[in-house]
Amino acid sequence: MNLKNIPHLERPREKALKNGIESLSDGELIAILLQSGTKGISVLELANQLLVQFGGLTSLLKAELNDLTLIKGIQKVKALELKVCYELANRLNQAKENKKKLVITSAKEVYMRYHLQVTNYCQEVFYVLFLNVKLQVLKEEKMFVGGSEASYVDLNLLFKKAIQWNAKKMICFHNHPSGDATPSQADFLLTQRMLHLGEFLQIKVLDHLILGKNQYYSLIEKKLYFIENEPLL
Repeated sequence: MNLKNIPHLERPREKALKNGIESLSDGELIAILLQSGTKGISVLELANQLLVQFGGLTSLLKAELNDLTLIKGIQKVKALELKVCYELANRLNQAKENKKKLVITSAKEVYMRYHLQVTNYCQEVFYVLFLNVKLQVLKEEKMFVGGSEASYVDLNLLFKKAIQWNAKKMICFHNHPSGDATPSQADFLLTQRMLHLGEFLQIKVLDHLILGKNQYYSLIEKKLYFIENEPLL
C-alpha cells in the first residue's frame, strides 16, 4: 500500500504526534527512521520488509552495515541511521546498568555496608566482592563457610569465580565470631597467597578485611580501625 493511500492521521509521523511514539509498531518506527521508500515501495512497506527479512527488530538493528545496503532501497545513509539508533539504545542501557552498580572505594565502606550481615554468624564466613576496573560490584558472593576458628578458602575456586564474572579486581572479607578483628597467622598467610595468585592472573586483590564488633582490620593496610556510632550506608 502506498503511504498516500493511508489516512493522514494513520501515517507513522502523524500517528506518533497524535497518540505518542509508544503507540507505533516496530515497522512504523523504522519507517520514520528511513524517511522514504523506493520506487514502487512505500517507506512503511520497506520497513516491514526489513523486519521480515532480518527476523525482527533486534536482528535488523544488529545487522552489519554491508548486509543492510544489499536491500533494495537501503543506501549507506539509511543503513547508518539504523545502526546509530541501535548504538544509542546500547549506550542508554549501559548507562542505566552503570548507574545501578554499587561502587566500593574503601575498606571503611565495606565495613559499614556489610558488618551487620556477617558479624552475627557463629562461624567464619568468607565473602567476596568481584569488581570491574571502575570498582563497580559485578557480583557479591558468600563463598566459603568455616568452623568456629578458621574459614576454609579454596583459592582455585575463588579465582575461577573471578574469571567467570570477568572481574579485574576483588575485595575479600570475613568475620571473626569472637568479634575481635585481630588477624591470625592463617589470615596473613591467606592474604599473601591471594595477592600472589592475583598478580599471576592479573586480578588485583584490593583488600582482605576482617570484620569484627565495632572494628575491622585491613590486611592490605595492616591496620586495625575502631568504629563508634557510625551511620550505615
